[in-house]
Amino acid sequence: MYVFIQNNNSLKIHIVHIVTYPGLKGYIFLPEQVIKRYKKVLGYLKGGTTKTQAYFKCGVDRKSIVDTAAIAELEACDNEAYKNLRGTFQRGQKLYDFAERFCQGLRLRQVDMVQDGIAGSTATLTKMTHKLRLVCKKALKMFKSKTGQRMGGRTEFIVIDESNFRHKRKYGQGRAGQTWKRKKWVFGMLAIKGQRRRPILRLVERRSRNHLVPIIRRHVRQGSTILSDEWFVDPNHGGHTQNIERAWLTYKSQIWRLRGNRTEKLLKEHLSFIEWTYWLGYEHKDGPLGCLLEDIKRYYRN
Repeated sequence: MYVFIQNNNSLKIHIVHIVTYPGLKGYIFLPEQVIKRYKKVLGYLKGGTTKTQAYFKCGVDRKSIVDTAAIAELEACDNEAYKNLRGTFQRGQKLYDFAERFCQGLRLRQVDMVQDGIAGSTATLTKMTHKLRLVCKKALKMFKSKTGQRMGGRTEFIVIDESNFRHKRKYGQGRAGQTWKRKKWVFGMLAIKGQRRRPILRLVERRSRNHLVPIIRRHVRQGSTILSDEWFVDPNHGGHTQNIERAWLTYKSQIWRLRGNRTEKLLKEHLSFIEWTYWLGYEHKDGPLGCLLEDIKRYYRN
């Protein structure tokens, strides 16, 4: 494109390169358009396209996808909840503002659940969540007694690592009291097979060989491939330690958001719930909710 600029008595010519997005056909105004765009990006990613290329082909930047992803995610995991929230959308409303409510649908805060009438107070919600964690913990314990919770084998490789789940003080200041004596290191083993991820998380006192090897022997099958503390990609199965590094970020954000690392007992409950989610919840034919309902029935029946 040629641009002519008159500057006093001189005429200058500048060549401007304009970048166009082939997938951009107008602005996005409706939640349905957000979902369509989100699925289109996923389609490109499944085809082997990088995220940058997928965003370019769809004519969207990364921030727009991230800011509105909750709309598409809630529609995929809970269509009924999506329909209820979709009915509150008003034409002309900013999608970014509307997406915040969908984020609450995926990760409701206590104050939001109280306003929605799920419970009368935050204290009641705390008791409810504690009871649900106990239900999941018992279900996982029964699963361990039946199967041994074994992982690995010829078609599944294991990534192991440890991470610090210490309770954080604000700005790192103030008295630590007795909190420094708590167990803070979590030893993790992540079983990977295709798109499936199954973690085993153990709170340990020390990270020595004598403490960690027995845990590995107890849960990992003989002949399994184990990756640890190496920044590489295995050419045989594509395994790399970034899988568990990414998993640590997910687990920590969930636990810290719920302040689940204030005591050793509470941290163990949250770690058990994470294991239950991946070993039982996602493996159930009706998903985590169907699995939870069955476990609640079994818990109170016994």
